[in-house]
Amino acid sequence: MSPLASAVALAVSVPVCMAQAQSTDDAQKASLNRVEITGSKIKGVDAESSVPVQTITRAQIEATSATTLDEVLQSMAISGDARNRTTGADQISYANLRGIGFGRTLVLVNGHRWVGSSDLNGTADLSSIPLASVERIDVLKDGGSVLYGADAMVGLINVVLKDRFSGANLRAYYGSYSEGKGAQKTVELTVGHTTERFSGLLSFQYNQGEGLHFSDYELTRQRAPYGSGSFNYTDFTPAGSFKLCKSAVLPSGGCAAGTLADPNGVKTNFFTYDPGKTGTDWRVYDKPTDSYNNVGVSSLVVPLTQKSVVGDMSYQITDRIKLRVTGQFMQASATSDAPQDFNLGAGGSVGGAGIFISPQSYYNPFGVAVGRVQRAAVEAGPLQRAADTKTRAISPTLSGDFDLWGRSFDWEFGAVHGSTHQVTHLNNDFSISRLTNALGPSFKDSSGNIVCGTPGHVIAGCVPMNLLGSGTITSEMLKYAQLDPQDVGWTNNFYDHDYFAQISSPDLVKLPAGPLGFAGGIERHTVWGDTGRFIAFDNNDALSRTRGVTGGGYGSTDVFGEFYVPLLKRLPGIQKLDLSVAGRHSSYGGGINVNNKKFGLKWKVMDDLALRGSFSTGYRLDLSGIIQNTVTSTVVVTDPCSFTTNTNGSIASNRYTQLTAEQQAQCRAAGVPVGGYDTRLAGPTTQLNTANPQLGPERDIFRTMGFVYSPHYVPGLELTLDYWDVTFRDSIVKPNMNQMALNCLSNPGDPRMCPDGWMQRDAGGAISFVRVGALNGPGGERFKGFDLNWRYAPKATSFGKFSFDMTNAILTKVIDTPITPVNKVGVLTSGTLSSGAHYRLRSNLSVNWSRAAWGARWGARYFSSQTENCKLTGTSVVGLCNDLGPVQSQTDPSNPATAKYLPFLAGGSANRIPAYTLHDVSAFYQPTSQSRVKLGVNNVFNKQPPFVVNADRSFNPAFGVPDRYGYVEYTQKF
Repeated sequence: MSPLASAVALAVSVPVCMAQAQSTDDAQKASLNRVEITGSKIKGVDAESSVPVQTITRAQIEATSATTLDEVLQSMAISGDARNRTTGADQISYANLRGIGFGRTLVLVNGHRWVGSSDLNGTADLSSIPLASVERIDVLKDGGSVLYGADAMVGLINVVLKDRFSGANLRAYYGSYSEGKGAQKTVELTVGHTTERFSGLLSFQYNQGEGLHFSDYELTRQRAPYGSGSFNYTDFTPAGSFKLCKSAVLPSGGCAAGTLADPNGVKTNFFTYDPGKTGTDWRVYDKPTDSYNNVGVSSLVVPLTQKSVVGDMSYQITDRIKLRVTGQFMQASATSDAPQDFNLGAGGSVGGAGIFISPQSYYNPFGVAVGRVQRAAVEAGPLQRAADTKTRAISPTLSGDFDLWGRSFDWEFGAVHGSTHQVTHLNNDFSISRLTNALGPSFKDSSGNIVCGTPGHVIAGCVPMNLLGSGTITSEMLKYAQLDPQDVGWTNNFYDHDYFAQISSPDLVKLPAGPLGFAGGIERHTVWGDTGRFIAFDNNDALSRTRGVTGGGYGSTDVFGEFYVPLLKRLPGIQKLDLSVAGRHSSYGGGINVNNKKFGLKWKVMDDLALRGSFSTGYRLDLSGIIQNTVTSTVVVTDPCSFTTNTNGSIASNRYTQLTAEQQAQCRAAGVPVGGYDTRLAGPTTQLNTANPQLGPERDIFRTMGFVYSPHYVPGLELTLDYWDVTFRDSIVKPNMNQMALNCLSNPGDPRMCPDGWMQRDAGGAISFVRVGALNGPGGERFKGFDLNWRYAPKATSFGKFSFDMTNAILTKVIDTPITPVNKVGVLTSGTLSSGAHYRLRSNLSVNWSRAAWGARWGARYFSSQTENCKLTGTSVVGLCNDLGPVQSQTDPSNPATAKYLPFLAGGSANRIPAYTLHDVSAFYQPTSQSRVKLGVNNVFNKQPPFVVNADRSFNPAFGVPDRYGYVEYTQKF
C-alpha cells in the first residue's frame, strides 16, 4: 500500500478499530489527521486512484538537477513547450500541461489558488514559488474547474510546501555548461522547530543563473534558419543603409516614401559606406553582401537572480482546531538583450518616422535631407529589458473537525492574499526629441566645436550625431541622445485575493456499500491588474516603442458541492464501485454566470485492478486580454500575398506563387495587385497590440477513462493507463501578426478570426496596419491521447535497491484550427493558442540505484519525430527543408524561389524533425548520515538538437540549451 493510502487508512480506520482502547482526546487528535487528496475536496474518503494524479516527491526532486520549480515540471512527459528564461523571453515561467496552452492549467499552493504573474493574465508564475520550500508536487491530469475554480481546464498543479520540520538543512549547488558558460549557483537553507502543538519553518533560497547569448553556440550564432547564410540577415547594418529626399519635402523637412532615392536618383537603391568611409564617399547598398547578422547580441537564456523566503507556522489551538499561516516573498531580477536599431524617416518605426538627417546637419554633405535611415546602433550596445519582480503571498487558514449525530466533519476557512509587482526599465534607449536635435541643423562654431542649431540659435548641451558610416557615433553623442533608464520603463501590478470556506464529511450518510462522503463550500475570488509608465513614455519620447496605461479586474463568487457515493461492493467482479458527483456555480459581475459539473466512476474489480473514468466541464477568463496594455510598434509581417526582391531585382522569395488560385483571388479581392507586391518597396506596418473588452470566457469538456493495475504476483509493480479527450468552445486565442494576415485573407470580417478594421492595406496592397489582441475563436479545438506510466520497485538485494520509472504521454488527435480540422499529431504548429510541439510520444525513463552510502540515477528523455510547415517555400533557401515533395511548377529552373510545391499537410512543403533523446546521469555519496555529495551531467553525450525551421534559434527550445551541463551539489543536515 502506498504511503498516501496508508495515511488515509490510519486517519479513518484506526480511531474506529481502537475506539474502546483510546481516550476521547486521542480520537479527536486522530481525526485532525484526515487527508485531503488532490482531486477531491472530501477529507478521509478512499479517493486515491479515483482520478489520474502524478506525484513528484521531494526525493524525486532532489534526484534531478533542477533549481527552480518550472525546471522540475518541464521535465515531465505531459508538459508542453515552456515559456521561461530558456526561451529567451523573460524570467516568467508558465505551466503548459499537454501543450494545450498557457493559462489552461491552474497552479495551487497547499490546495489553494496561487497569485498570478505580472503579465496580468491570472496565470501563476512558476518561478515565483521557491523550490527549496516544496515538499511534493501533485499533478492532476483531469479537468479540475469544478472543484478548484476557473483555469483548471486541462488539469492543475498542487504544490505542497514543507510543514512539520525540525532542525536545519543546507544545500549548495553549482552547475554550468561547457567552458563554464551559463553558470547556475544556488544556496538553500531550511530551519524549523516542532513541538506537540507548534510547528514553525523558515526556508531561504538564493538562486543565480548566468545568461547565454545566441553568439555562444554555432547552431544559434547565425540568424535562423541555420544554413541560410545571409538570406535572413537584416538591412540594419553598422554602416547603415540610407536614402535621400530627392523631391518636394514635407513641412517637417522630411519627405514621403515615394520620393526617396540614392544620391544618383535611383529610387530602388539604398546607399551605404565601406569601413572607415563617410560623407560623400558612398556606394550602392547590396543586400546579399551588405546585410547584417545581428542575432548574436540577443539573449538565448535570460540571466536570473532570485531571493526568496518562505515561512510556515501551525499551531494546534485545541485538540480539534488548528491555525496555519503561510507567507512567502520572492524577488526576481532578469535582464534580456535585443538588437538596438535606428529605423528613421519615411517608412520608419512609430517613434522614428518623423526623424531625418537635416540637410543643414554638419555631417550631411548632400544638401538635401537624408529621409530614410536604417542603421544598427552597435555603438550604443543592446537594447536591454531589465525587470525586477516581487511576489508576496500570505495565507492564514483555520481548520478543525467535530462530530455531530454520530458523523464526523472537517471544516476549513481562510484566505490567500497575493500580489505581484514588476518594475521594468529599458537600458540604452534613445530620446526622440534629443535624437531629432542631434540630427537636425548643426555647424562648427568659432571655437571649432560642432554644435546643434544655427548661428545665434544654438541648442545648449546638444551634441550633433553622425550616422553616415560605421563607428561614427561617439560616447559624447550617446551620452546626450540616450535616455536615463530611470525615465524609460513601466510597472505591472497584479493582485489576487481568494477567500474560502468549506466543510466535508467522509460518512455523511450510511449506505449499503459504504458511507457517503460530502464536501461543500463557498469561494470569493477577485483579481485586479494595472500598469503604469515612466516619464519618457508619458511624453512619447522613447524611440523603441510607445506604451499606454490600463487597469481593471473582476471577481467571482462560487458555490460548490461534491458527493462520493459508494454504489456496490463485494459482488462477483465488483469488489467496489463508487460514484463521485460535483458541481460549481460561479457568478461574475456584469451578469455572467457559469455552471460546471463533474462525474467520476471508480470500479475496483479486485485488489490488483481498478478502473476509473470521469466527465467534467471547465472554463476560464483572461484578464490580460480584457485590459491588455496598448502598445504601438512597427513590425515586419510575412504577408502571403507578397514577394521580396534583391537590390538587383531578382526574386529572393515569392510567397504569392505558393498560394492556391482561390487564395490568390482572395489577395486580389483585398486590393493586392495581380502577382502580389514587393515587400522591399512597401511602406511600414504599424501593429497595435491592445485590449478586447468584449472578450468572454472559454469553456471545455474533459473526459478520461483508464485503469490502475498492481499485480500481486509482481510485488512493487504499478501500471496506469488513462485515455483523455478535451474539446473547447469559444476558445480564447491570441493570433500574432502573421496569423492575423492569414486569418484576414481567408476570413475577412469574421469577428472570431479577423474583426472589421483589425487589418488594413494601403493603395499598393501592402499591409499598413494590423491589430493583435485576444479573441473568442471559433472553438472546436480537440485533443486526445493516452498517459501510460509504470513503476517497478523490487525488493532490495545484496546488489542494492533498484527502482524503475517510465512515464509516457501519447497524442492521438490535435485539432487546433477547427475551420480547417486537420489532425496535427506529430506537427510543430504556430499561430494558435496551443502553438508548439505536438509529439506523438514523449517519454521519460529513469533507473535509480542505492546501496549503503552510495546511489546513482540514469534518465532518458525521448521526443518523437515531428513535421513542420516549411516557411521557406518560395525562397532561395527552400532546400534547407527535407520533405518538400515533388515540384509542381517552376518558372525559372535556376532560381529555387520560383518552385511551387504541394501545400503543407497535403504532401509537400514540409520539414521533418527527427526524434531526439537526451541522457542524464548522476551519482551521490553520503559520507555521514547527515551529509550528501552529488555529481551529475545532463545531456551526457552532448547531443545536438535537430534542425527546426519555425524557431528563432533553429531548434525547439523545449530541448534545452544545445550543450552538455554538469553540476555538483552538497547537502548538510543539522
